[in-house]
Amino acid sequence: MKFKIFTRFIIIFVFLNLLLLVPFYYGVKKDVITNVQKDMLALEDRRIDFYDTVDHIYDTIDNRFYVFIFLAFIVSGITAFFISRRYEKPLNKLIEAAEEVK
Repeated sequence: MKFKIFTRFIIIFVFLNLLLLVPFYYGVKKDVITNVQKDMLALEDRRIDFYDTVDHIYDTIDNRFYVFIFLAFIVSGITAFFISRRYEKPLNKLIEAAEEVK
């Protein structure tokens, strides 16, 4: 029975992580596009070189990545724990009632 609880927890955890990482993807995509557009203008004016553009892209991804991954794991872990605990008792009662009927 414990295996089913952990399986349910893992499935909920992964699903919530995916839901929480979608805004990360779109946020990074928007910021990378904005930074590349600014860097292209600066490249045309010869204020920066190509390597600065690549550094800006990596910095944008790194800055957001750690924050969103940390928040996604915390929020989805806590939520998955409470969801799996919430539905564990009614499911156990339903199983017990089905066994009594047999």
